[in-house]
Amino acid sequence: MKHNGMNRRNLHTAQASSYPNNESRNPTARRRVLIAAVLSLLTLAACPLRSHATQPESLASIEARAKAGDTRAEYNLGVLYLLGKGVQQDSTAAAAWIGKSADQGYAPAEFDLGLLNLNGQGVPENDQQAASLLRKAADQGYAEAERNLAVLYVRGQGVPQDDTQAALWFLKAAAQGNQRAQLNLGILNLNGQGVPQDDALAAIWFRKAAEQGDPLAQANLAEMYLHGKGLAQDYVQAASWYRKAADQGSALAQYNLGLLNIYGQGVPHDDAQAVIWLRGAAEQGHAKAQYYLGHMYLKGQGVSQDYAQAALWFRKAAEQGIALAQTNLGQLYVDGHGVPQSYQEAFAWFLKAADQNEPFAQGSLAVMYAKGQLNPANPAQEIMWLTLASEKISAAKTYLDEISKKMPPEQIAEGRRLTQQWLAAHPQEAQ
Repeated sequence: MKHNGMNRRNLHTAQASSYPNNESRNPTARRRVLIAAVLSLLTLAACPLRSHATQPESLASIEARAKAGDTRAEYNLGVLYLLGKGVQQDSTAAAAWIGKSADQGYAPAEFDLGLLNLNGQGVPENDQQAASLLRKAADQGYAEAERNLAVLYVRGQGVPQDDTQAALWFLKAAAQGNQRAQLNLGILNLNGQGVPQDDALAAIWFRKAAEQGDPLAQANLAEMYLHGKGLAQDYVQAASWYRKAADQGSALAQYNLGLLNIYGQGVPHDDAQAVIWLRGAAEQGHAKAQYYLGHMYLKGQGVSQDYAQAALWFRKAAEQGIALAQTNLGQLYVDGHGVPQSYQEAFAWFLKAADQNEPFAQGSLAVMYAKGQLNPANPAQEIMWLTLASEKISAAKTYLDEISKKMPPEQIAEGRRLTQQWLAAHPQEAQ
């Protein structure tokens, strides 16, 4: 049965003219993102040379004292081997000399040897041994050992997973001014992980780390101000802290600062400035920033309209799974804007987005099936995608009601069967 089909252009324009709800406006989603970012930072950094001599000491002097059993000299010699300073870089020799110092209870050596065990650098990888060594250094009040031991408890790496123990060790390090511990402790308070949930206390710890210049803490504090979590909502303060983090290259902060410029929250509305911040984040691979930058090129906001650039940035975001980017890229293929016109490519991108329950992509597929743009018209598929889209798009619901009066009952029944089949195969997306 032939019919005119839903007005796809109106459907697309309605979506493109407004910004969707996004992760930066979802505090729960943001919390998950932030804690994942912070607790993946346990890596072996270049260890500082810890010499207590008042004058620079020669390699020969350090070696002589180390061979005589001087604890700090053993450690310093190990660091020289680790860094390849004055000697050929040798992780095995580094671990051996640092180990000698650790055997004498020198906390910095215990800490560094713990990280060497954790990374399998100069010694076999051994999480349990790493945790044991970090605990020895932590018991002496060594702040970085306290922080790293806390991370192991969060991960359950080398020790049983225990958020309460993690919070205790983060607190010990945070009390000594360790900014990463302060940041992590803020996140645990924010999530009620190992400690009672407390937004106000989370904000306090974020501020302590932020004032020491930690960009993720600055971004977290900005988020608290943005949503009024633990302190009074203040867009100006949110923008200020995002700016501090953005100036340090934080893609997360650059993305959010771009949105604040778009919405005129805490800063004057400025699309051109928004594009600058979004581009900074997009070029670092931030998927949502890539989507918004594509949108700015699509609409000519803050930049000259450029469909090719819109397609480029939509594609980058689409390849990272951003459903709205997939939908917009599909529409560019339908129209042949910025890309060669191709219904096949459009269908492929619409389908990727539709399978994430993106309603405008679902509506677009309904249009393609109605018009037979790839194959002969398929009313049952049209009904299925319209039914799914109608949950969120009133135009789709109106049109579904209209064509349902004209279609044979068997086509409508088949469309409903396909809908139930899709919902059963996509339980998470359908929620």
